[in-house]
Amino acid sequence: MKKRGRVTLLTIFFFCLFSLQGVTAHALPVTQVVRVAFPQQEGLTFVDEEGKLSGYTYEYLEEIAQYTGWRYEFIRMEDKSTDGQLLSMMEMVENGEIDLMGGMLYGEQLDEQYDYTSQSYGVVDTVLQIPYEVPSDFVVNSQISQVIRVAARPTAKRSQQELEDYSALNLMKVEYVWCASTEEQIQAVRDGRADALLNTSLNYLPGLRIIARFAQKPFYFVTGQGRNTDLMIQLNGALQQISQTDPNFSSTLYEKYFTNKSAALWLTQSEEEYLSSAGILRAGLLRDQPPFQYEKEGASAGIAADLLELIAQKTGLSFEMVLMDSPEELYAALEKGDIDLIASTPYLYDLAQANAFSMTRPYLTSAYALLMRPALSEDSLAGKRMAVSLYNGYEGGIEGERVECGTMSECIEALMDGRADYTYVDGYMAQYYLNQGGYRNFKIVLQPEVSRQVSLAVSQQRDRTLLSILNKAILSIPDEEMEQFVYRNTSDSFSLSLGVLVERYPWATLGAVGGFLSLVILFLLLMLYQRGRANRRMEMDLQKHLGVYEVSNDYYFEYDYHNDKLFYSLPASVGGEFKSRIMEVKPDTEEEQARRKDFIQLITGRPDGVIEIQGPLLSGEMHWQRITLKIIRDDRGVPAYSLGRINLIDEEKEEKQALLEKAQRDSLTWVYNAQSCRDKVVGMLKEKGDRSQGAMLMIDVDFFKSVNDRFGHPAGDAILRQVAQVLKSSFRAGDVVGRPGGDEFQVYMSRVQDLDVLKRKCEAILLQIHKLALPNGAPMTVSIGAALARDGDDYDALYRRADSALYRVKNTGRGGYLAVR
Repeated sequence: MKKRGRVTLLTIFFFCLFSLQGVTAHALPVTQVVRVAFPQQEGLTFVDEEGKLSGYTYEYLEEIAQYTGWRYEFIRMEDKSTDGQLLSMMEMVENGEIDLMGGMLYGEQLDEQYDYTSQSYGVVDTVLQIPYEVPSDFVVNSQISQVIRVAARPTAKRSQQELEDYSALNLMKVEYVWCASTEEQIQAVRDGRADALLNTSLNYLPGLRIIARFAQKPFYFVTGQGRNTDLMIQLNGALQQISQTDPNFSSTLYEKYFTNKSAALWLTQSEEEYLSSAGILRAGLLRDQPPFQYEKEGASAGIAADLLELIAQKTGLSFEMVLMDSPEELYAALEKGDIDLIASTPYLYDLAQANAFSMTRPYLTSAYALLMRPALSEDSLAGKRMAVSLYNGYEGGIEGERVECGTMSECIEALMDGRADYTYVDGYMAQYYLNQGGYRNFKIVLQPEVSRQVSLAVSQQRDRTLLSILNKAILSIPDEEMEQFVYRNTSDSFSLSLGVLVERYPWATLGAVGGFLSLVILFLLLMLYQRGRANRRMEMDLQKHLGVYEVSNDYYFEYDYHNDKLFYSLPASVGGEFKSRIMEVKPDTEEEQARRKDFIQLITGRPDGVIEIQGPLLSGEMHWQRITLKIIRDDRGVPAYSLGRINLIDEEKEEKQALLEKAQRDSLTWVYNAQSCRDKVVGMLKEKGDRSQGAMLMIDVDFFKSVNDRFGHPAGDAILRQVAQVLKSSFRAGDVVGRPGGDEFQVYMSRVQDLDVLKRKCEAILLQIHKLALPNGAPMTVSIGAALARDGDDYDALYRRADSALYRVKNTGRGGYLAVR
């Protein structure tokens, strides 16, 4: 073949990449070493600086090896340009020096030189692209005559012909801007000399978005003509098995390697023009509606205010906060044009239609919380008074009398002053108020089956460009940043005066006072020891300070090293009356002697400071204890006395554990959320020996989307909760059950090595799930992919094997399982 002909053929030549290091346990025994062409191409076939191979074609070849048992020798040429590598490798395939080459489109001339596989392993489109940062409004419209300037390389003849055919169908006239390289094509669009650049979907260019896609073509593996008949027979069989087992394998790889994953905010030209003339936008907020809106140090604060500030940073928009007293006033002001948008409104279509506004995508979702007076229970609400607010958006049932309120804050105040018995509020608002001491007497019950979504609202009379800009800004905000807004405004959203501290943290405040008093006592005792060691005199002096003990609900102790005497004081709450003196601990039983010995070892084996432990008091009661310890030394530096205070912190520990549990749990199903599940499994895999003694299960509810579409999201949520309950009851307490998202569940079983045990567990789950019924009475089914952990496995490796097994089940009929090593 002439060199010019080979260069022309390069326009239809594509490769794809990714590496799976090593052959999996399911590969057949090694039968053949296959020499594979591996040119260096970004987004196709690539070798990084550490020598790691990756790419679409590479990963496809590794999957083929699972069915053929092949091992590969990848032929690379680092001293040539990409075009030079391709020319040389094509010739080597033709001459039999290389066995296999990927990414070839079919052509009659090529068919005379190469044998093609019987089916393709991917498709490629010709595309028009522009950089994200270029604000272009160009839209292909078959009803409008347009001229488009396209940056192209003269050698891309086939792509140019495909563009001409596509343009003829869409009334477009193409004007070419010729470029010598891809970099020059991109720069031509950035400089405004071209409207778009001509490329193929497999030539991955970071930072570009596609505005037109056409001329889809399949590509194949090839060998030299008549040189590798046996190899092609095996390869054709493997391709067919991959296609039948996982029809989405190719599209999954394409998404992985050729989809731009940039989360940067990009705007069109019309959106940029809108921003330049937008001026200051008036954003309406409800007054005193924490944590979404409240005043702090004379300025607007809250989740909504933080969101608008971030949107302003991302887009250049300016916002002026306008506070109003009621939802009716807020919606009326938006309709009349007194404000431009509402910063926080329930995401409800009926509400938007009734008040003539458009909603952005929700920026926050939370479960509702049932707040009720202490004497009530969730089952005793019939006939009780419920505080109701239009702005709440709650659409659940109301069992008793309605008490109309303007805002959710007023609903809570109605409970405080006795006008209502219960209400449903946003879960974040409930968290905000319960973090303040004056509201802690309420009972709270989360309602995971009913959620509240919050969005921005824009008047339908305004330019819809604003809605588009706000949506793009919201979608570009990472979930972690929104979580920071929530945490900051629910945990630390008001100034901490002494009165607020006492109201919000009564026990902690009392503990602080007790700590201060303890320091005073320790100081006095120190002075006492310096005057003499006579126990009689020390006891008489301590009597002067018993009044201090009487205002504290803590335990105090003293240990005399020289005489081995332990003294102990009991608070007023123990025994019904305050003990008027510090008593010496004299154990009578072996159990009491053991507790005394353990306590002395604890306080004599540590330096001064504070420790927290869970264990029995000297009285035998089990508690979480915070021990403040001070050691008194004589003039030789030898310990003489240990003094200290014991504060019971059971309630504090329970509150911390409850908050930690809430942060780790999925709000709908109450199993672990994605991050917590990952953290726990990573920790278990790091434990000694556990890498080969565990198993991961990935579980999908079959056809869940159709359940939501047919029966509604409440029915879908109910199904997810039922599945979660089955999984929680089917595994041991030490196993990890989580919900990464959607209809997918994840389980990690520890101390499992037998594949048969894992299979029986999968079968048992399928049987239990099958007992559940869909709303129409049909049995529910799930698909399960399971993988045993192997020595050296990390989380990602184990997850990939289980996930791959799951997708094989889903693509072969669903309603079953596949367990692999």
